[in-house]
Amino acid sequence: MGQLIYFQINVEFDNISSFGTGQYYVSIPYNTQNGFMTRGGCLHDASTNKQYSIGGHVNPGSNLMYLSYVGSNGHDDEFDYNSPVTLTTEDSFHISGWYLKQNNN
Repeated sequence: MGQLIYFQINVEFDNISSFGTGQYYVSIPYNTQNGFMTRGGCLHDASTNKQYSIGGHVNPGSNLMYLSYVGSNGHDDEFDYNSPVTLTTEDSFHISGWYLKQNNN
């Protein structure tokens, strides 16, 4: 819809052989006009049948969304291979939201 972009990203871990280290991030289709934060994500922990709210933050002019979850202290903590839970190949997550595409006149 013009400069307004909707995205939905689904990640299944069933084909992962190594979960790596460091904060997870995903790429969105276009660089952003403005920085933004979305809270429209959910991590599904299959072993406990629990769900964890996840969010993503993108800096202005970037297309990299760094993922986080709300820690026990109420602050955002980095979503990685063992936080908020130790990931397994049965787990998955999804995240979605809206943003303004960078204007490249």
